[in-house]
Amino acid sequence: MPSPLSTLVLGLGLFFLGIQLIGMSLRQLTGPSFRTLVQRTTHSRLLASLVGLVFGALMQSATAVTFILVGMASSGLIATSAALPIVVWCNVGLTALAFVTTLNIHPLVAWLVGGSGVAWGVVRRTRRRAEAGVLLGLGLILFGLDTMTRGVAPLAATPWFRHMLGTGLGHPLASFGAGIAAAALLQSNAGASMLVITLAGSGVFSLHQGALLIYGSNLGAIVLRTVLAIGLHGRSLRLVRMEDLFCVTSGLLMLGLDLLESAGMPLVRAGVVGVTSDVRLQLALVFLLSNLLPALALTPALGWCSSLLHRLIPDETAGTPGAPRYVTPQALGDPGTALLLLEKELARLLGMLKVAPEHSEGGEHQPDPAFVELGLTIERFAASLAATGGLSEAEAGRLQSLRGALSTIRHVEDAVGDVCIALGRLGDSPAEGAVVQAVAAALDGLVHDAAAVADAPTPEGVTTLLERTRKRGDLLAGLREHVDPERVTSAASSRLHVVALLNDVEVVVWMVRRLAKTLAMLAGHST
Repeated sequence: MPSPLSTLVLGLGLFFLGIQLIGMSLRQLTGPSFRTLVQRTTHSRLLASLVGLVFGALMQSATAVTFILVGMASSGLIATSAALPIVVWCNVGLTALAFVTTLNIHPLVAWLVGGSGVAWGVVRRTRRRAEAGVLLGLGLILFGLDTMTRGVAPLAATPWFRHMLGTGLGHPLASFGAGIAAAALLQSNAGASMLVITLAGSGVFSLHQGALLIYGSNLGAIVLRTVLAIGLHGRSLRLVRMEDLFCVTSGLLMLGLDLLESAGMPLVRAGVVGVTSDVRLQLALVFLLSNLLPALALTPALGWCSSLLHRLIPDETAGTPGAPRYVTPQALGDPGTALLLLEKELARLLGMLKVAPEHSEGGEHQPDPAFVELGLTIERFAASLAATGGLSEAEAGRLQSLRGALSTIRHVEDAVGDVCIALGRLGDSPAEGAVVQAVAAALDGLVHDAAAVADAPTPEGVTTLLERTRKRGDLLAGLREHVDPERVTSAASSRLHVVALLNDVEVVVWMVRRLAKTLAMLAGHST
């Protein structure tokens, strides 16, 4: 027979595993729908709040919702101020699972864990596996809570255990601090609250102690976000700090209400006792109120919060040219957003290319170190994203196309470098100067337009780019006219340089056309 302490530890491990699994699976299932709804509803504060409420319940993690919004804000898909209602109200939605733990469905837990576990191990389709993962995670949470209940029941009757709890949680601030520590350890205030609710049902905590633990759990979630937010700046960091502001408001507001109630004013505890005599349901209601009340308090002040965050966290300043602007390690948690950011970073990489005469010893082109550095960063990010293993079939195909685009952009840079060297070999005559200007203007314009299409691939943009890069299109025809060796120079040696330049120009146009075909796949456009 296992000891009560080992049973308690086993239950805690199962519970922690369930929390992680359900969060990971729900993000895979709801991420694309969430991004679509966010884009459609941020014009209305009410609709944005409802989206936050629903997806907080579905994702069971305010941190996950916040970091998806961070990625969308970084890519320019939404304004930071428009995302604030979602950040606030997703905290209210995540309280839903706490009420599930108060239901008497434990006889079904074994079937839930067994059936979903078999499905999760057998099914190979990403979406179906994620659905099985959600059910398995929920089953492990309930199984873990049930196991902890069986383990803690004998302990609750022992004098040493009661003395330890009385000493550790005897003071309100000690209970509040223990809640902070529990949420920081579990990396989830919802998980910490469910744990408190279950243990209180076994007589381990009183209603007052449980309420203070729940109040502190909101602050404990800040620890994880602080680590995850390392490297974020500007508007991305503002969203994370808004979630932190919500948690601080919740903790201080509820602690203040508790002090008033301890002084004799009937408030939260008196209210939930009047609704039900079940301590588990009482604490679930406390958890709901600890998120609902600060949400109601902050919603009318979101404009002021936005202004405050903007003053405290100004917009990003231009960093080193080779530093990434969009891709961050935090984005790896949401593949859909990560792909959008990767797309924008690739467009930025392409936009770094400039056509100008280059004089180099040995006649070899030297790539811009910033271009090389950013290209390596993008390559590492794409490899890390592929290694996460959480991509759907469509996302994996899109990532493969983006990695192909990176390779092609590097070839474009190499071809542009050859053109720059060829331009540097031309002389200072008016005719040759006119060639330099014509080639630089035409290719700079082509690269600029290609970068714009890469930033947001559309069938229309891709079609236009393909038309411009036809072998017998207007672009190459015009350049051949300007780069006609017979018209540019009479010197035989100079004519050879002009012929070489024309060949290099055609390679650039051909490489951009090849990139356009890759972008066509990204845009869902067949060529």
